[in-house]
Amino acid sequence: MKLSRIIEVALFIGLFFLLGVVGESKVSLAQTTCSTAVPYRGQNGQQITCVCPANFGLNTIWGTGIYTDDSNICSAALHAGLITQASGGTITIEIRPGQSSYTSSSQNGVTSTAYGPWQGSFVFVGSAPPQQTNRPPNAPTLLSPPNTWSPAISPSSITLQWQNNGDPDGDPVSFYLQIYIYNSTSRQWQPAYQNWVNGTYLTLPPWTPNAYFTWGVYAADANKRSNPWYTFSGWSYFFTSPNP
Repeated sequence: MKLSRIIEVALFIGLFFLLGVVGESKVSLAQTTCSTAVPYRGQNGQQITCVCPANFGLNTIWGTGIYTDDSNICSAALHAGLITQASGGTITIEIRPGQSSYTSSSQNGVTSTAYGPWQGSFVFVGSAPPQQTNRPPNAPTLLSPPNTWSPAISPSSITLQWQNNGDPDGDPVSFYLQIYIYNSTSRQWQPAYQNWVNGTYLTLPPWTPNAYFTWGVYAADANKRSNPWYTFSGWSYFFTSPNP
């Protein structure tokens, strides 16, 4: 066999082997506009390169650093600070397994949405996802009754109401209400009500007349128990009038 033929065969075999290896870990779609990673779900470790055109439109994304695979890749790349909307650019993602939750955030002019369990994910190559430390809910705001001893409110018509100020991670929020009554004999505050409450208000049954009360609400992550997972509103006070 001639030397030129040997070289030709060797180059062919080497190129075939190289393409085979690369094909297992990286797919180049450099002429293809980025969409979502859903078609590659389950191909964990696979890297895909695609193009975000200049002046691309924004679409919904879920997550921060690590995104659901149905998130729009270009919008996620803008959110991650890898490209600009005006210029676009070529980016590479890596397919990852599904996560138990995805964190919301607002950065680089894009707001991502939080989400629970999802079947597939992706990250951008060269950008490690940030540690997703749980953040507690924002402290609720007590709305009524007014925080004052006077005027007194009727013990037969008391509705405690507060405002849900949400959670920075987008987690659902639950509320735990505490009410204390002042015992003038012992000069101590004693528990009068302690329980979880559905919603942001509680209407009390006929209550103790001519008494001092203090109350507050804890806002807690409904599905997480890793610290920190709750915040407190602070205490509010009211006084009930004597029975008519």
